[in-house]
Amino acid sequence: MQPVAGFVDREGGSFYQEWSALFVVEGSQGDRIFFHYPRLQSTASAEESAIPLDSKHKSGLARILLKGQFLALPVTDPIDGERVLCYRSFKPATYSLI
Repeated sequence: MQPVAGFVDREGGSFYQEWSALFVVEGSQGDRIFFHYPRLQSTASAEESAIPLDSKHKSGLARILLKGQFLALPVTDPIDGERVLCYRSFKPATYSLI
């Protein structure tokens, strides 16, 4: 998650919105794999849908599902100058033998 501190957009211009994302995949033994995408560009409009928490109370509390489609754009890594789309990291479980 990345909080949005501010947002500016303009009508009819050539401004392309870009985002970054960090995805975390948890393993069964407490290990984790991190996928960091530094540049993502939306390819379609975001779509929201409300899903009720309780099937008996359809107008009560609900979860909001946000669907989006993104295109990963390359960045130049400042360490070695290579162009990359995604950084992957692995964090072993706390008491693993690695």
